[in-house]
This record gives sequence, C-alpha cells and structure tokens, in this order.
Amino acid sequence: MDEKHARTLVAALAAKDRELRAVVDLDGGSFWVPHAANFELEFDATKGVLSARRSPIGFPLDRAPEDADRARASGQFAKNAAALAPTSVEIVELRAQPKKWFTVLRWDFDSPKTTEKQLVAAMDKLRKMMATYRRG
Repeated sequence: MDEKHARTLVAALAAKDRELRAVVDLDGGSFWVPHAANFELEFDATKGVLSARRSPIGFPLDRAPEDADRARASGQFAKNAAALAPTSVEIVELRAQPKKWFTVLRWDFDSPKTTEKQLVAAMDKLRKMMATYRRG
C-alpha cells in the first residue's frame, strides 16, 4: 500500500467517525491519526502498512509491560483476535498517551486493493467488539 492510498482510506474513515483527529505527519511519508478514544491509526511508509490499534480497556499500565503482562493480555483477548482475524493482540505505548501501555487489538492493512468500504467495515467490527467487551 502506498501513502496516497492510505490517506484516502483514512479520509473515508474520518468521514464516518467524527472522533478521528487530524493526520500527524511523520518522517519518510509515514503518518499517524489519533482518536478521542484509546484508538489510533498509523501508516508505516517503509512497510506499506496501515495499522489500526484499539484498546478494549480504558486503563493502561503505567510501566513497561513484562512477559507476564503480555501472556495475560494474549490469553484474555485471543478469542477476540481470532474472531476478527487477521488481528493480533499486543501491548503498546499509544502515541497520544506516552508512557502509558495499552493492551490493543491490532489490525494491519497492507493490500493496495483494500477499499474504503472494507476499512470502514473492519473498523466498525473492531469498535463493536470493544463495546461488547466493555459491557461485559
């Protein structure tokens, strides 16, 4: 996926999601897009991948994660990740909240054939899964 296509996809998502903030440019054609919730999009120009990361929990770790934290997160959200394949579970420091580590479901988009409709539908699935998790 190239930068132009990734920006087109982000613009389509921004038209549907009013909480998506302005694009922040990074070096080398990469960029990231913060969101009002514990969610962000990031385009890595060197890999040609647009990644969506959304946290199902509103409280982060206030220290770097340890192996036990990663194992617990993987076990806790493995079912969610499998339901939304090809997502993965990881613990990351979201750019909008430095020094706070969130357990997130990560969904990577690298195909130049990804359509605006496919990205919007995928983000809607991810949002609905997070809402279901929060309600218990």
